[in-house]
Amino acid sequence: MVTGFGGSAHWRVYGKVYDATVGSWIGEVEIFDKSRSNGGSGAAGGDYSKSCLVQLQAGHQYVFLVHSEQDVSQYGPFVTMLESGDGSYHTRWNKIRLRWQ
Repeated sequence: MVTGFGGSAHWRVYGKVYDATVGSWIGEVEIFDKSRSNGGSGAAGGDYSKSCLVQLQAGHQYVFLVHSEQDVSQYGPFVTMLESGDGSYHTRWNKIRLRWQ
């Protein structure tokens, strides 16, 4: 994330659980939320140990989704950018753990 003066960037990542059998979302957890503005820069990183507890039903099919949202705005002659997937700027997950209770 790099912001010019007069600009801002916001990056959010969620984990979501979808019950495909009934067609509805049954759980969501915010994994990451970071903002920068007015000449700020930075990269995300670290260990995000978040959990989302949902009740599963026998015979249903489920989907786990990692959902990433980014938005940027810029006013004036400067540049604001948020990248994920190019060069050294990327989103990488080395594990997603699903545990049953």
